[in-house]
Amino acid sequence: MKRRSWTWQGAMALAFVAACGETIIDGVKKPDPLDCEEGRVDCDGECVATASDPRHCGECGAECDDGEVCSLGVCGESCGAALVECDGACVDLANDPENCGECSERCEDGGACVSGFCTCPQDEVRCGEECVSLDEKDHCGGCDNVCEESAECVAGECTCGDERAYCSGECVDLESDPDHCGACDDPCSASEACAEGECVAD
Repeated sequence: MKRRSWTWQGAMALAFVAACGETIIDGVKKPDPLDCEEGRVDCDGECVATASDPRHCGECGAECDDGEVCSLGVCGESCGAALVECDGACVDLANDPENCGECSERCEDGGACVSGFCTCPQDEVRCGEECVSLDEKDHCGGCDNVCEESAECVAGECTCGDERAYCSGECVDLESDPDHCGACDDPCSASEACAEGECVAD
């Protein structure tokens, strides 16, 4: 029996990974597989749920016939118990992030569907109808806590980015502001001025 000898050209023809995230197989460039979330697989560059997707029912490329639905990875005429049809896909509205609570109600990226309600992605909270970061100017440290235009939100607190202090929703100079003399909300009297952070007779 002859042993097979692998040449450099033969090994290259099988596969190698290119530096830019592509795999070359038999001389054809193909993108690396997607890192899909649990319950989804990469089908031609798209993360799909093969348990419910009528285009890839049970496996990539296994398409259901017209009028059929995909239920638990099998094409059929109707959905299984506790599942609801949404565009040919049999889904559980209680935990499907693409159909959360009702068909086509999609949770934001990274959000989960729990009991039919979308949760926010990690490090975000729900303010009204949207998920937000409490490090942004419109919700700094809490919902609807808006920093003034010249301020920035850093670690959940409005800051002025210079020597001024953030007091009562505005950037002020504690050295000269009579309403915040030396400290926030420490006003001088009507007959005083603020000089170098202290109230003095005007």
